[in-house]
Amino acid sequence: MNIQDFSNIIDRYLEGNASPEEIAFIQKWVMLQRNEEIMLNDTDRRRIKGDMWAFVGHETGTVAPRRLRITYLLLRCAAILVAVVAGVALFMLVQHSRRQANMIQMADRRVETPPGVMKKVRLIDGSIVYLFPGSAVQIPADYDEKQRLVRVTGRAFFEVEGNSTKAFRVETGQLSTTVLGTSFEVQQQGPNAVVAVRTGKVRVQYGSRHLSDVEAGGRLIYDTVKADLRSEKISGIESFNWTSGTLSFHQVPLSEVCKMISDWFNIKIVIRQQQLVGRKVTINLSGQSMETAMQILTQTVGCSYQKEGEYIIIY
Repeated sequence: MNIQDFSNIIDRYLEGNASPEEIAFIQKWVMLQRNEEIMLNDTDRRRIKGDMWAFVGHETGTVAPRRLRITYLLLRCAAILVAVVAGVALFMLVQHSRRQANMIQMADRRVETPPGVMKKVRLIDGSIVYLFPGSAVQIPADYDEKQRLVRVTGRAFFEVEGNSTKAFRVETGQLSTTVLGTSFEVQQQGPNAVVAVRTGKVRVQYGSRHLSDVEAGGRLIYDTVKADLRSEKISGIESFNWTSGTLSFHQVPLSEVCKMISDWFNIKIVIRQQQLVGRKVTINLSGQSMETAMQILTQTVGCSYQKEGEYIIIY
């Protein structure tokens, strides 16, 4: 391989276009440059030894001077050039690796959950995020350096580690929820932004407008289209049980149960019989598939269901 070929391989490696064989070659070469001395086999030793004796012979007048001098100079130049190219290549590779590491280190972190799967995310300060299925949280690269800020799409529950010097802030669209240490949930439901508090107290803003402070056991619902704000009490601790993978309901209307199951599995549920909409349901679902969950629900309520395309019809 000549110097141009070697340089071309380095260019392709740095551009991300190298073949698997070329990548392996470069990685092996870098390791050799760092850890290995250049070793000569017997053939190389004999050739170099012959060249040395030839040079001595030239000095004593037994070898044609011009040809040997040119050969010797070319070898010296080639050796110097290879050393320079190797040094520059090694420097470029190291810098490239450092740039990649810095890019990875400075990138925001985004965690997503597919339908039917709840995910628990532990932040660097010890706070915990529980992601509802089909939701996402974005964590800035500088989280907990000057502030504690995360952005949520969908629905999430937070257990916030207390810190009197750094408030914890969650942004959901233009809705901002700020706390020092508590456990609460944020959710975006179409035009409605929802904040529910399990322990402690939170302050809720929409843009620059202060909406309300919400205490433990309270829920705030803000219609972002109509600018309508309402508050209500949470029915019970089961409202947050989804964070452990359990959907737990105690005397909850069937319509609300179906809404939760619909969100969990990302499936549309229609209650065809109007008299079933407000029927109170007490049920616990934990780890079941969508089909099993629907079987348990309809058996509990005393009705039936069937799947029609992307819809589940309860009748």
